[in-house]
Amino acid sequence: MSGAVAWRRGPWAAVALALVVLGVAWASRVAEGRRSIEACDAAQKRGDAVEAIVFARAAAEARCPWCEAPELGHARLYAIAKDAEGRGDDATAVAAWRAVRAAALAS
Repeated sequence: MSGAVAWRRGPWAAVALALVVLGVAWASRVAEGRRSIEACDAAQKRGDAVEAIVFARAAAEARCPWCEAPELGHARLYAIAKDAEGRGDDATAVAAWRAVRAAALAS
């Protein structure tokens, strides 16, 4: 009888384990995206455009269901690029636009 009970529990245990693994992976990805957005904002406040681009790109690449970080990351990159263009800082603008493209291709 214990063999039959173990057999019935086996598929449910596998499904439960898979759901736990997916939940942990999703939560990790969401946290990674949020940390990247926070780091991007901090870099922008310091005036470090290169670091802001790196973190905004990481946020843009942190794709998962119901995550807001990718949209925010793309918006930050777009804003950095447009601001740099307006100031005539071509190197920063090109770096930001390349990060936009790289993040889009990575997803």
